[in-house]
Amino acid sequence: MRRTAFWKANIKGGLARLHIDHTGDNWHPHFDIIIEEQAESNLNDMTLSTLWESITDDSHYVNIQTVTHNELSHLKLSTYILKPTFKSIADNETLMFEYSQAVRKKKKLQRFGTWTNTKNRKDWIK
Repeated sequence: MRRTAFWKANIKGGLARLHIDHTGDNWHPHFDIIIEEQAESNLNDMTLSTLWESITDDSHYVNIQTVTHNELSHLKLSTYILKPTFKSIADNETLMFEYSQAVRKKKKLQRFGTWTNTKNRKDWIK
């Protein structure tokens, strides 16, 4: 998605996290993504959903939630994005082994755009 013209025109940067849930007998891999929009962005669920489906030729579910600038909102976002992906399978040795083999050497957390090199960015220090 990050290579598309739509993405480049609407997204400054962000963070993507591979999250894998296991419910019943099924694995549910998905991405939890924090996005910083361009000021003039026209980002919405339908546009992203259509773009995602055109790339994956399968999945069409996209859910966008706006994060407000308050401590509770930041705390909820941090808790959600950092929750352990294997919480539902921690007591199952077989599933933990399957999970660890599947994600071995895979990036599970990645920054992109303007979020990639924040060390010297003055706007990140408030």
